[in-house]
Amino acid sequence: AVDILKPMNSCFIISPFSVDFDSLSRIIEDAANQVGLIPMRTDKIQANQDILKEIEEGIKSAKIVVVIYSPVVDDLSKLNVLYELGFAHALGKSTLVVKEKNQQLPFDLGFRRYIEYNQEELSKKSRDMVLKIKDSMHIMLDKMVKKNNQLTNPDNENVSVIHKMHLIPEFWTKI
Repeated sequence: AVDILKPMNSCFIISPFSVDFDSLSRIIEDAANQVGLIPMRTDKIQANQDILKEIEEGIKSAKIVVVIYSPVVDDLSKLNVLYELGFAHALGKSTLVVKEKNQQLPFDLGFRRYIEYNQEELSKKSRDMVLKIKDSMHIMLDKMVKKNNQLTNPDNENVSVIHKMHLIPEFWTKI
């Protein structure tokens, strides 16, 4: 079992609780494994306590959050998925939405990174889907590395004085 409270290189997968999304979840898990992330699914959490707390901790510790968006599931499942996605956005997590081609995203999500799939072709083209998701994850991870390099380079003019104080112990002696 994975300790969900321990920060790690994980990919947290948010999906409706339905067997209809098992094959897509496995595809996402495969892509995550291929980029070196540990996939964690909301529907696989065995909570000893509050499941919402477990989900929140999983999202907090994840490098990437992938969301299976499907408005065709019951309203409660859809709301749970959107709640968890909103939590990830509030934390500033890198998110990727996976949705079926014929489904429209809510307005606020339409401008974010997403990948479309065709349910009928999913089993025949699973390798293509893994590649699409994997490529998106690579792009997201590369952006994180670049952002981290900018924030940890004290010579970068975009790094704030407060951040430089933490990066350079000698900063305090220069004042």
